[in-house]
Amino acid sequence: MQSRQSARLSGAHLRLFVAILVQNEGVFTHFKGRLTVEHFEDDGYKLLYRVVLDHYTLHNSLPSFAEIETGLESFFEEDTEIIADYARDELEVFLAYAFNPELFLDYPVDSPKFEKFAYNAGRKFLLQHQKSILEETFRTETSLDQLPFILRAAQSQIELIELSGYQSGATVTFQPGWDMKAARVIHSTGLGFLDKYLGGGASKGEAYGVMAPYGTCKTTLAVMLWCTTAQQAYEETLADDWNGRKGLSVLVTYEAALCPEIQRRSLMYASHIHRYSLDKMSGVGLEALSNDPEEPLPYEKGIFSQAITDGVFRPERKRVEDAIVWINEHTLCLDFSGSDKQFQNAGNGGISEIIHRIKLELRNRPGKYYVKNVIIDYLGLMVDRDLALKADKRNTPEDHKTYQQANERIAKEICKQHFDCHAWVFHQLSGTANAMLSPTKTLHHTDAKGSKSFAENLDHCFVFGNLNNDSMGQVACTKHRHWRKMPPTVIKVVGEFNLVVAPDNFHIDSDGKIVDKATLTIVGATAQDSLFDDLDGNVGKLPKLDSDDDDDDAN
Repeated sequence: MQSRQSARLSGAHLRLFVAILVQNEGVFTHFKGRLTVEHFEDDGYKLLYRVVLDHYTLHNSLPSFAEIETGLESFFEEDTEIIADYARDELEVFLAYAFNPELFLDYPVDSPKFEKFAYNAGRKFLLQHQKSILEETFRTETSLDQLPFILRAAQSQIELIELSGYQSGATVTFQPGWDMKAARVIHSTGLGFLDKYLGGGASKGEAYGVMAPYGTCKTTLAVMLWCTTAQQAYEETLADDWNGRKGLSVLVTYEAALCPEIQRRSLMYASHIHRYSLDKMSGVGLEALSNDPEEPLPYEKGIFSQAITDGVFRPERKRVEDAIVWINEHTLCLDFSGSDKQFQNAGNGGISEIIHRIKLELRNRPGKYYVKNVIIDYLGLMVDRDLALKADKRNTPEDHKTYQQANERIAKEICKQHFDCHAWVFHQLSGTANAMLSPTKTLHHTDAKGSKSFAENLDHCFVFGNLNNDSMGQVACTKHRHWRKMPPTVIKVVGEFNLVVAPDNFHIDSDGKIVDKATLTIVGATAQDSLFDDLDGNVGKLPKLDSDDDDDDAN
């Protein structure tokens, strides 16, 4: 029998595939849920497959040659014109071929040789059919708004078809070399107060959630993770055993624009520049920053006291110029806030758009780059703006499953399939949680905006509480897959330097108040130590900083 599909899957291969399909129960049951009568364009194959399906439904076994002929005759008696005469003749020729004892004389129909052929041919047949459907859809679909949804649906179908591949031999739990692959390799985030909940750091293929009330510290923390990961990538290039690949830390921002907010925040953190100094740059540029190593500014005398004493202090402009070099080399900011003039409509494509833009950047960058992490700030806006979700009336942003499914896709597609990295997904707390919770009340990931199941597909989830008048609060890890449960940690947000620290001299007492353990002073009721005391030793270990930067990060 001839078929238009035979031009893509040759007529001989299609014929042998169907011959095996109707006689090998393993092959038949493998494709039964995916392969339908309508996949075949040839009327003879359609009728034959219908007979086989009907028989299997009734008897839970494949029909014999005689039973197939009986089933076909029943259809012919009911409708003599069910297929054309020429198609009926070709069907008889095919059955004679398929059930000829000599066809499977050397190898039986259930031999590994023929099964492998059938699995691969069937997979190709299904992919060709899906391609034809997609081409026809593009020819008839006139609404551009529907295209993202169409492509996503097609991608899902193709992924299911890819699972139709063949595997020879038994599947064993411990394959050769398992001991070199099974270890969960972790790398410090650079932020000690997060590492302790992760069992030491982040790991490839994992996704972590971060939730906080409005205006707390989400973007601050996102930029910190962005910069510390870029720092690690930079340090890799300095190692004696560097393999030539450059790491890239990706920040996807749906709310804060790259220019000027993300740029300023990254310099405040990476260079320890006071916000006020950057404010002075307006209309002046770098010339506004101090550039005399012999004349530290008042705030620098507190932060860099040791470097000043040792004679290795670097002024503001030098610190900024040094930081920009490695930030440019090892970071990517996808500005989906609507402020990027080159991509003013960016941010409407959801996870697929993120993947596309990262791959585009990897192609455009000279050298060998790989993705170390992807930070999404924040999930609620990503979902709300996704045109594919708006087009799919079955799955709206108001549906609580939408957030859960988005995290599932992030973990699967970004962390595992495409970039082999870890991801940080930021999200808002619900309006109720924002309004009612005190700074010392422990929150939970079920307080997420729009979905109590937000963290279901995440490996760990961190929840930050409200801040008091001294910008202090707490963070708790309420979803933990690889490490033990631990109590909340007191944190302080130092907005002047885009910094979150975890001073170890504070705790929450039995009355639910943040207290200085050394003096038993209630935070928020009396004056605190100076800003510089909070920063001293907690500025973060960033490249090309002064000698005091050997201090450990806050824990």
